[in-house]
Amino acid sequence: RTLQTQRGQTFCKRLLQSCPKQKGELIEQQFKLPGLQIEHSSTSSRKRIMGYTEESDPLVLSSRSSFRDKRCGRGVLTALVISFGLLSIIFLACFLYFAALYSEATKGTPPWLQDPASDQVLETYLYNGVTSDATVCSLIGGHVINVLNGSAMDAAVATVLCVGVANFHSAGIGGGSFLMHFDSKTKQVATFDYRETAPANASRDMFNGLPSNASTAGGLAIAVPGEVAGLHLAHSRFGRLPWRQVVAPVSQLLRNGQRVTKPLADAMASNFDELPSDGPYAELKRWMVNPATGRIYASGEVLRDEKLAATMDRIAEDPASFYNGSLADDIVQEMSDVGAILGAKDLRSYRPSEPAPISATLPCSRLRLHSMPPPCSGAVLGFILGILDGYDTRPEVKQQLDSYATFLHRVIEAFKFGYAKRSALGDADFVNVTALVTNLTSESYAAEARARITDDATHDVNYYGPSFEWPSDHGTTHVSLVDSEGNSVVVTSTINEYFGSKVKGPKTGILYNNEMDDFSVPNRTNSYDLPPSESNFIQPGKRPMSSMSPVFVTDVDSGELRYIGGGAGGSLITTAVAYVLARQIYLNETVKEATDAFRLHHQLVPNYIMYFNYTSKAQEEMLSALGRKGHQWKLEDSHSVVEMMHRLADGSWQASGDFRKPSKPAGY
Repeated sequence: RTLQTQRGQTFCKRLLQSCPKQKGELIEQQFKLPGLQIEHSSTSSRKRIMGYTEESDPLVLSSRSSFRDKRCGRGVLTALVISFGLLSIIFLACFLYFAALYSEATKGTPPWLQDPASDQVLETYLYNGVTSDATVCSLIGGHVINVLNGSAMDAAVATVLCVGVANFHSAGIGGGSFLMHFDSKTKQVATFDYRETAPANASRDMFNGLPSNASTAGGLAIAVPGEVAGLHLAHSRFGRLPWRQVVAPVSQLLRNGQRVTKPLADAMASNFDELPSDGPYAELKRWMVNPATGRIYASGEVLRDEKLAATMDRIAEDPASFYNGSLADDIVQEMSDVGAILGAKDLRSYRPSEPAPISATLPCSRLRLHSMPPPCSGAVLGFILGILDGYDTRPEVKQQLDSYATFLHRVIEAFKFGYAKRSALGDADFVNVTALVTNLTSESYAAEARARITDDATHDVNYYGPSFEWPSDHGTTHVSLVDSEGNSVVVTSTINEYFGSKVKGPKTGILYNNEMDDFSVPNRTNSYDLPPSESNFIQPGKRPMSSMSPVFVTDVDSGELRYIGGGAGGSLITTAVAYVLARQIYLNETVKEATDAFRLHHQLVPNYIMYFNYTSKAQEEMLSALGRKGHQWKLEDSHSVVEMMHRLADGSWQASGDFRKPSKPAGY
């Protein structure tokens, strides 16, 4: 790249001119630089300038020097001093040169486009790929596909279980997921909902009169886990390898030890002090301490969990034992010990569901979005992108501040309309949401919302027609992958808040969810006088509403996949996935560019844009421009993480991961 510019050629010439002739020729040969017509400085001039002698140059082959020569020591010392000096000069010259190149490259870039690229690498895979928020788990998924000849579902099971270990604070077998499978031959989408459910003894008023943290920590916060049942059901449909074989790598990781990821270390550090040293939270607090140091585990230290490894071994041999067997007996005992209402009957009666997928057509883009029905937020995702698709936006809008600000304003307004409708959704097995889902995925309904968006101003909350207040959900992880046959799986998993209920089983090692906090609480209105959503009240066996939004995007004409993905980050998920997809589809950005870009979130209540701790000139410029349209904004500590893959025209796949939770994808 340097040699493609006249300035770069001049720089290289000057650099090589300072070298001895033979050294310069070696460098020219190594870097294939013939034709630069380098005129090397003479030996005499080098002597005058830096006291150089060819006898002391290790790259000049000569028989005149010998270790038996009494001057040898002095010559070697001189060579070392000269080499160090040369390296220092070269390093400084390179630094100044490339700094100048960067300055020149950004000189003509408008400030609203000066969004620095992250260290994440845009990877291109010819045949298959895996992206997750833990590098070791992406590698395990890639190993299952490329070494064990496993299917996309085989890799998904191994990767998801691994993520529940590597990012133990966000997911695991004590939680639940939404999973989608795409069959490349039939072009059909299958869905699996194994979200946690309220126990049989749960009731809508069960938290009335209790401490405010009763729904977030301790036994009452725990809903019936669905992770093992759901993964096993999905694997029975689309797996190729034996179940035991895809679970085994995770048992080995737990037993041999995993290096603590930075997100996990940060989560430990931020939660450790608030955990009591006895009672239901004692096991988790003990687990956070490295026995070798007596301190909380730091990033990079090796953590082993023999208890959870033994539980994984039992699941590998008999996954049904989690719900009806010796493992279930251990779980029920752990629930009883912490005052939970989850019992043996709840485990025996748990069943994953296989709902029909939902789809929304994006006619201007000739794309079709596929996701999952409530309690998943796939319909809201489809509604947001349906609104944006009608504008037929072109990448050129970024070149002018006003047009770029208008694009982002429309995105924010679509978010607000989407979250207004989300408040009326709930578990489709308990609430009749058929008409609303049909509307949210229709072109005409999106057009009506689009017609209400004014490009020069935003509006107050009531303008968007919210019906109810909704609780914020938390946590989550996401995995996206495709195998060598073109089959794909996307799955978003959660235990809700960091470390869920904070209850870690002292025998099983399982960290249990606090999903009961995702239900709405009766008899409470928020500051906007919005009542809680009755559609999301607690009922036995009911699944709480979620922001999770796994997605496939296919070509309308061919049915082939174009984008696959999903996100993590609780209430931020739906807007984050929509935002990254919109930047790829309408601004023609790569998956890395769209994921790296500054990220904005709006969920209608509270009525301001949320932005995140990310230094960017582009973000500053755009917030100011959006402020002129009446928007307000606030810095938030939390963030979303998006794991997206894009299929190119030649059939290859691109992925990069998200720097907000750094990890590397894997594939071939």
